[in-house]
Amino acid sequence: MAIINATIRNGSTPPAIFTATSNVAVTTMYLCNKSTDAVTCNIFVVPNGSVDYGNAVIYSQLTVQSNDTYVLENERLLMETGDSLRGNVESSSDASKIVATVSYTQI
Repeated sequence: MAIINATIRNGSTPPAIFTATSNVAVTTMYLCNKSTDAVTCNIFVVPNGSVDYGNAVIYSQLTVQSNDTYVLENERLLMETGDSLRGNVESSSDASKIVATVSYTQI
């Protein structure tokens, strides 16, 4: 298994949290809010070459409470080379408050 960490930032084009460099299974993703404010974010699973973020959203306006962690572990995401997990926060004042930790394994 491998682990990657990324800060979720703001922007209309959601920044990449993780991009598959081979065929992988994402087993778990943690969204840790390291601030004292509740933060709202969006999480997207984007196929290689796509920019259709509206239809790629898997968590829309998810609120992570202050100093809390939201764990996504019930489903496994099978990703091919170039597919990506992306995320953004609702406002620039919330940029860098949420850290995503992704656990994955090659398949």
